[in-house]
Amino acid sequence: MATKRLPTRVSLEYYRKQAKTLLKAFLAGDAAAAGRVKHGHPRFARRSLAESRRAIALHDAQWIVAREHGFESWPDFSNHIKRIAAAGFDDASPLIAATQIEIGTDDDVYVCSFSDGNEMLTGGERGPVSLWDRKTGRRLTTFVGHTARVWGVAYSPDNRRFLSGGFDNTMRLWDVHGGKCLRVFEGHTGYLRSCEWSPDGSQVLSGSGDNTIRLWDVESGICLQVFEGHTGAVYHAVMSPDCKLLLSTARDHTVCVWDVESGRRLRRLKAHRHHGQHVAWAADVRRALSSGPDIQLWDTQTGGCLRTFYGHAETIRTVEWSADQRQILSASHDGTVRLWDVQTGACERVLRGHAAGVVKAVWTADGRSLLSCDWQGRVCVWNPS
Repeated sequence: MATKRLPTRVSLEYYRKQAKTLLKAFLAGDAAAAGRVKHGHPRFARRSLAESRRAIALHDAQWIVAREHGFESWPDFSNHIKRIAAAGFDDASPLIAATQIEIGTDDDVYVCSFSDGNEMLTGGERGPVSLWDRKTGRRLTTFVGHTARVWGVAYSPDNRRFLSGGFDNTMRLWDVHGGKCLRVFEGHTGYLRSCEWSPDGSQVLSGSGDNTIRLWDVESGICLQVFEGHTGAVYHAVMSPDCKLLLSTARDHTVCVWDVESGRRLRRLKAHRHHGQHVAWAADVRRALSSGPDIQLWDTQTGGCLRTFYGHAETIRTVEWSADQRQILSASHDGTVRLWDVQTGACERVLRGHAAGVVKAVWTADGRSLLSCDWQGRVCVWNPS
């Protein structure tokens, strides 16, 4: 396998320490480390944990770290780092620009949504939803209405309106530039964590702490369907590109596929070791992604897990497909943004530029750049090539 460029210049000792930390955590019984070993090294894929602990050595952990960074051997990986160090320059840092939006010192960004232009929306622990100029970091508008923290925001397909969901159990529809609340969707008995639009913009979805998902008509505000079956708070729900299916994930560690018209649950997939965070349909609707402590690629027709992507050290908040469906983009609380190869499962790039957990990462509308935002309000623009 050809070696791949690292996102920044890092010493070889840094990765040696990563391998030692992985080995120590695995021997101590850490579940995340056990998953990395089992899925990251074919020698341990079918062994029991007890057998693996007796057999594993430091060179095995080094090999796993190398594979997580897109290399097929530790020597290839270490030689690549040595060549970068000898050249005396950073390995083509992909960070183009970074802006700090002017949030309060006692506030955090819990959730954000990027427009197709230069604006973005954020919601957090304190204060209303805010509209920002992401290039200057200046606040343009505030939207007052929710009486508790906001955990969901989503632009409409035409970027003229947006949804927000709060811990006051309501979802609200807003005029972006008019600043007015156009509608309040009420009916949930628990907080709202997920707000999403249908592809045609005529319907919206809400996912709630009451373990249900609701489908609403935008213009009338009528609840069209209630999807019941999760046994934990719903963290994300999204409609398929053809508007026939719904995909969701929740605190019950599952991913569910639903029929939109009937509200019937078609599949219940036992997914992550901890609660799921985000889901994304592939354009062909036959595959889907889910994120939690790791990323999983699903065959939505058979319910089979096609691949698991390991590498992030903490919760993965969002996961997205590239336009050509060949790459996956992820944002994590470990402070990194990552690019993955769908076919091989290799991590192609690790983008480091955030000092706090990243809550969102997306491709720009033209597909040439990436945008990301962390909970301290730092917004980064990346060149992924």
